[in-house]
Amino acid sequence: MKAVQEVFGKELFSRILVVSELSNVEKNRKRAECVLAEKHVDHVIAFPTILRHIVGQVKTNENYRESEVLQVVRLLKRHKMLIPELMT
Repeated sequence: MKAVQEVFGKELFSRILVVSELSNVEKNRKRAECVLAEKHVDHVIAFPTILRHIVGQVKTNENYRESEVLQVVRLLKRHKMLIPELMT
């Protein structure tokens, strides 16, 4: 916490945890939420959600030369090489 205060000073910040996935079993998901709340985690986001958002924002007719990752996503999207779940 001290390192965070050194970076943010007195500014407010949120703790966000990125996970590969959350359990589909409600009991397990609720338990995880309780444990994370005890650890003062403010938000949890699943990696596929982030990936879907990135894919959704990338335009196939733009050049992303400043980012190799975005350029690869653009090419995969342009050539319809991504699974449909990521395209929604």
